Amino acid sequence: MLIYRGVEDIERAQTIRRGLYRCAGHRGITMEGGRVALASDDDEMGIRRERDGTYTLKYRVWTKAQARKAHLAKYGSDRSAWPYDPRRPATAEERESWSNRNELGQPVHHDA
Repeated sequence: MLIYRGVEDIERAQTIRRGLYRCAGHRGITMEGGRVALASDDDEMGIRRERDGTYTLKYRVWTKAQARKAHLAKYGSDRSAWPYDPRRPATAEERESWSNRNELGQPVHHDA
């Protein structure tokens, strides 16, 4: 577990948390930094407010192999039982949400 202390405000703490996730992705490692909301439990990863008014970010990093092993141990090998199945085909609704949008927010469809 790593701890980033002395962050002056919540917006900066969120920016740091998102930046750490981006860096982990670029480096090919896995990071756990909590939710967007403040962490409530002492063992929970994420941002918490300290008594002096600053914020602290607790996070962990793993290699992809370590993360896969832990995920399989927790959820099993049946992907349908996972919270998110990365190999599940996208639904039409999901595909629609990814589409490019015009200035009115309407999906843009290109003729093939």
